[in-house]
Amino acid sequence: MMPKEQDPGPGQTHDPETGEVIEREDPLSMLPHEAQRPPALDSFVRLLQAVEGGDLNEELSRELRDLGARMVAMAANYGGKQKGKIVLTLDFTLNKAELNVASKVKIERPMPPRGDSHFWVTGEGRITQTNPKQMDMFGKGAPRAV
Repeated sequence: MMPKEQDPGPGQTHDPETGEVIEREDPLSMLPHEAQRPPALDSFVRLLQAVEGGDLNEELSRELRDLGARMVAMAANYGGKQKGKIVLTLDFTLNKAELNVASKVKIERPMPPRGDSHFWVTGEGRITQTNPKQMDMFGKGAPRAV
């Protein structure tokens, strides 16, 4: 019975007569250590961890925790839905082979609700605290007897 041929994996080939899988050497592994390729930042997470020497990732992690804590506190104090937002902008500039990454962070935190104030506008467009169509029953600024 002939041995079943294995499918060669990446960087491998096989001998068609014997079916033996043959490992090929990576040509870069034969270069001196200094000439080998540096590790690639091949995912967004790895890039984010490297931007600003890791300081940006630490700042965003801290802001995320603070935002969550503030939203919980605001919900406990005021109820309702609390909203927040973290906006990260990365600007990329390529100059020959050098890639510059500049970051901007914007945080929108939930704020306590503010009360409404009601005013009236006169026919001349002036803003007033009293309704100009209502008569002043007690005179201007006169104290009211109790």
